[in-house]
This record gives sequence, structure tokens and C-alpha cells, in this order.
Amino acid sequence: MISKSSIRQLLKYDPLTGEFTRQKSSRNGRWKKGSKVGRLLSNNCGKNYICTNINGGDYLLHRLAFLYMTGEFPSHQVDHINGDGTDNRWINLRAVTHRENSMNTKRRIDNKSGICGVSWDKSRKKWTARIKAYDGRYLYLGRFSNINDAAKSRKEAEKDHGYHEFHGQVKEVAC
Repeated sequence: MISKSSIRQLLKYDPLTGEFTRQKSSRNGRWKKGSKVGRLLSNNCGKNYICTNINGGDYLLHRLAFLYMTGEFPSHQVDHINGDGTDNRWINLRAVTHRENSMNTKRRIDNKSGICGVSWDKSRKKWTARIKAYDGRYLYLGRFSNINDAAKSRKEAEKDHGYHEFHGQVKEVAC
């Protein structure tokens, strides 16, 4: 595992742009001082991140940003606040638990209502709203004749349960 002092000798991180550049040129001329670091990596859900290889180990740049800025890797996960896994600006990163990270996810592409937590109940011919609470239980929010009322109930519950304001925006790829 790489240390803060090692990363600072090898790379320079610009917290305003989120970019890493090399501190030195390689002996074999493969890269030059000041060249950008990173290659695109897609996870199994189709979300893109930027990673690099250092001393034979692969590292996600958003985790290296935490090491660079704080001196340690985050204990759990890193949330890209705006949902763009390639945007590694310091203001766009926050250390979170898995649960907190799931409270800032984009709307799945297979969502039929267009609103997270709102679905059509065919048998009752009403819109149903529900939300996953912080403890993992699903909470029933009610049935509604109007989708807007169901959406309003869901949005209020998101605020009450600590969901991020960007939760539920359109997601490009379904998992």
C-alpha cells in the first residue's frame, strides 16, 4: 500500500481540477514530468472512474486524492457528489459508508415511473411510494391517486432520512 509521502514524491494532485500529474520523468522515457496520470475504468454497472498503476498496484484516483489531501485512505467509500466518477475535484469528493453512498445514487434506467421509490400498483390503480431507511428497512409512504403527490411524499421522506439532494437524477446505465 502506498503512503502519503510516496504519493507526493511520485504525483502532484490539483484539488481544483481533480487531475494528477507526474512529478518526475521515467528513466525509460515512457512518461514525462507534468504528464497526466490515469486511465478510464468502467465498473460492472457501467460507471466510469479513473485509475492508475503505481509500483504494480492499481489505485482509483479518487482514493489517491484522499490519501494526498488527508494522509490516509478513506475507511469506507468515496462518493462523487455530482455522480460523475471521473470528476475528482476535492470539492466533489466525500468519504462515506456504503449506505451513505447509496443515498446519492442516480435513478436507474429501468425505472418506469421516472421517480425513485414511486411505482404503479396495478391491482389498486394507485401510485405507491416507499423509501429505504438508514437502518435498511423499507418504509411504506402511502398510495396516491396522483403521481405528483407520490413524488412529493418521496422527496419529503428523502430529506427526513438524509438522502443527498442529487439522489434520483437520471442514471446513464442500469446495474
